[in-house]
Amino acid sequence: MFVSRDQKDNKYRLEVTGLQLQVILRALDLFSRVGGGQFTEVLLDELKVELFKDGGTKESHLRRDTAERFLLLAKEQVWPELGPSNASWGIFNDKMVPAACRTAYDILRVFRRHLALERDPTPEYRTVDYDEVTLVAPETGPLPTVETVPK
Repeated sequence: MFVSRDQKDNKYRLEVTGLQLQVILRALDLFSRVGGGQFTEVLLDELKVELFKDGGTKESHLRRDTAERFLLLAKEQVWPELGPSNASWGIFNDKMVPAACRTAYDILRVFRRHLALERDPTPEYRTVDYDEVTLVAPETGPLPTVETVPK
């Protein structure tokens, strides 16, 4: 990892733009899902723009199908007990999902809730982004805190 043992208990403050935050959240989502075995669906979704930049020809569909078969085979090699399907481990499975991936999910949920409440503190219909965040990886520390920096 990037943080040394001497730094693991330090606290850090990060200031990013909205576009930078969007990239960070996509990376956290991808990392948390990969650790749970969902990388086939997530990677194909991330690669969709690249795979179909030609407008969705027969060739691009064949490339997508080939990529999907490759990803399913790789997934079966890493987690044979999941089989060659789109099955995955739940994020709360602390036996199979690495702590780092569960921590990524914790951070992602904190940011998503903060952004949802910032957009509309009292929505008519509440999505899962408004739910209280439950700590999934307590072994890596408490939930992070987020605040929006005034313009």
